[in-house]
Amino acid sequence: TSGGASLVLQPPLAAEFLRLGSSAFSGKTLASPQQGNTQDLALRHYVREQHLSGQVTIRPMTNADQIIAFRQKQIDGAWAPEPWATRLVMEAGGERTIDERDRWKDGRFPSAVIVVRQAFLKEHPETVKAWLRGHVETITWMNDHPQEAQITFNQELLKITSAALPENILQEAWKRLSFSAEPLSSQTVEQARWAREEGFFPSDASIEKDAYDVTFLNDVAHTTY
Repeated sequence: TSGGASLVLQPPLAAEFLRLGSSAFSGKTLASPQQGNTQDLALRHYVREQHLSGQVTIRPMTNADQIIAFRQKQIDGAWAPEPWATRLVMEAGGERTIDERDRWKDGRFPSAVIVVRQAFLKEHPETVKAWLRGHVETITWMNDHPQEAQITFNQELLKITSAALPENILQEAWKRLSFSAEPLSSQTVEQARWAREEGFFPSDASIEKDAYDVTFLNDVAHTTY
């Protein structure tokens, strides 16, 4: 999955941001879903890039808690994934001010990737290859049948959580995501660099070497990534 993350702000702060730019965030509290996850890294990198380190409070909290805190005005905004970003807009009255796609070349960045333990890969290569084959087939079907895919997703969400998404929220969130088997490895390495900047990786960690092994993926997808 690529995309599907946005900075959603309280309306007064959104208006101030449009007027003043990022300096409007000085002294504010912005939430992320979890310390060190991709939205948290994107927010921390943005704050660092805007020379606001130490001026913005970043408060990691679960997505569900973000909505409560946002409604109670305990936070000024949140860098959130879908469908939570859309829920902050439609259910909590927030304003979407930064779509993270706009901050990446070609609007693409990884929001979900596949990993496998090396030992499992070595012991069960055909199982991994079969899983990847099903993965590629599913993505192809989702892109060819977007309406059916949304219905199937919501049905499964209802089974797992006992609560489906309202159709308007699902449709808005879905259009902010793209589905592809392409690993987007260079973007993943960039996210890893941000993690190293924030101290989540050792400063001497090698993050560029062997970031991805796409041998099996290329085999089942009949392409070259």
